[in-house]
Order: sequence, then structure tokens, then C-alpha cells
Amino acid sequence: MNELKKLLDSHPDANTQLNSREAILGSIFFLSYVGIIVSKAPKRSAELLDQAYLLLSQNATSTSALYNQLQIWLKLLDAKVVSAGGRGFHLYSNPDSLDLNTVQGSDSPAGDGEQASMETEDILFTSLNRQAYNFYLQVLNFSCRIAHLDKWHRSRGSVEDELEVLLAADKIMRDLNALWTRRPAIIDLADQKGLQQYIGSGLTTKIQHHLRTYTANFHACFIHLQRVAYAQLRSIPQIKPAVSKIVHLSLMTLEEGQSLPVSMLWPLMMAACEAEEEDTQSWIIECIEGMKVKVGNTTRTANLVREIVARQKSGQRADARSVMHEAFEGEFAII
Repeated sequence: MNELKKLLDSHPDANTQLNSREAILGSIFFLSYVGIIVSKAPKRSAELLDQAYLLLSQNATSTSALYNQLQIWLKLLDAKVVSAGGRGFHLYSNPDSLDLNTVQGSDSPAGDGEQASMETEDILFTSLNRQAYNFYLQVLNFSCRIAHLDKWHRSRGSVEDELEVLLAADKIMRDLNALWTRRPAIIDLADQKGLQQYIGSGLTTKIQHHLRTYTANFHACFIHLQRVAYAQLRSIPQIKPAVSKIVHLSLMTLEEGQSLPVSMLWPLMMAACEAEEEDTQSWIIECIEGMKVKVGNTTRTANLVREIVARQKSGQRADARSVMHEAFEGEFAII
């Protein structure tokens, strides 16, 4: 980080500093993403993301669309790394009070020059997707809160520890329900057919892919919470509907002749771990393996899910990171 600061200090001009920050943040994002995909452990990526957070904290606001977009991309990546040991610096530091507030994403109106360079379809997509994307960013904050309750982020096992976890989990559950109550109306179009009657088929596919991703990741939060906070308890009522919804959304995409987006990997993994039928588990694993042409760690994820499912036949839930260490001698983030 000292080297980054020296580089910025050597360029006193504000515009030059902004361009330097964009270049550095872009490099950090690329290196972090590649590190997650190809390495056995996300430690280096987590360290890079921490450095990016420190750099961003020195200049929290910017009029550059690229700079704002990089902040969002880093937040998305950090949300994936936190479940594998990251600290989630890019997510809200006080999520109990901020999860349900409006998140300002990178899709705010661009400047005249930037707007003119956008294609018509991109402009329409940005306008239609804005509120749903903000909803998704709020979902990622919940993912961070849940991950911070696991044994890798805090002490667990004592009566006091478990009571604290249950109280925190109850608060998360209430906040998740509140977020769903306040969801933007467009989220409900995720599994609706016939949208191409109103907008072009290409734009319809793009919008529904995103809406399904956002919805699936929301429902995956309930499964994640079960496996972190209530691992030794019976399934909460939200689990079966969550698994069903994730499978339904994935099946709709495949039946339309489309491939599943990479952002469905985490929800699919969560659904497989809590699915009651072996046929459903096998189908989800096949879906994950079918995504390997898009992202490098899908094969590892499919193998991990197989191992988790096999161990859970004993009747006890298996902790994903523990299985990673025991069966694969390392850990990795689920993109």
C-alpha cells in the first residue's frame, strides 16, 4: 500500500490522480479475480481487496463512471471472498442499520459524453435494472453479515457464543424479510414469461438473467443462514421454498435455451447442500459442471458439493470450508 500511495503522491494533479486510482483499482480487481479463479486459496485476493478498500477510503466520491463502477465490482468480489476468509471491508461496516437503506450503484445517470457513447439497449437496460441492482447490493451485505457468524470469523461453541449467534441470526432473518417486503416491483418479473411482447428478445434475456440472479442470491441467504447459525437445528421454514425457487429459476433459463450465468454458482451450491432429493442434488451438480467454460472454479465447486452431499448422508450438515481443508487441502471462493 505504501508503494501505491507514493505513486499517487507523485501526481498532484487531481485528474491525474483519479486516472492513476482507476488504473490501480482496475489492476487490483483483475488480479483479485484471477487469483480467486486459479489459486487454491483466496488469501492473496483478500489482501489485494483490503488494499483497494484503503485506497477507496481516501477518495470516497468521484464523478468518474469508471471509478464508481470499479467500486461496485470490488464490492461484488469482496462479497464472494468474505465467505472464504475475507473481512468484507468493501461491504458496510455497520450493516445492521444500513442493509435496508438505498444503495447508490454505478448505474446512476452518466455525463453527457458518456451517455452519448452508450448504445440504446444499454441505456434501456440500465434504466430498467437500476432498482433491482440496488436490491442485489443490499443482498450482498446480508451475505457478509451471515459469513461473519461462522466459526472462521468469530468464536463459536460456548453457550454465550451460540446465544449471540442466534440473536444475530434472528435479526438477520427479520431484516431479510423486511428487504423482501420492500423489493422493487421488477424483481417479481424474474420468472414471468412474455416480456418480449414489450421489449426486444435480446434485452428481455439480459434483464431476466440479472433478475433471476438477484432473486436466487436473495433466497440463498436463508440457506446460508441455516448452515451457519442453525447448522445443528432442523431446517427453518424458508429452506424448502428457497431451494425450490433457485432450482425453478435455473430450470427456466435452461429451458429457454440459455446458459446459466456465473453469478448463479453460489445459489446453486447452497441449494444443492440443502436439497432433500438426490435427483435434485445430482441435477444441480450437473448444472454447475456445465458452467466450467465460463469460470475456472466450477469443477472444484462441483467436487466440493459432491463431497458435502456425501458427508451429509450421516444426517449432520458439513461445513464447506472444513470440507475444503480436509478433502482438498485448501480453500477457494465461490464466484
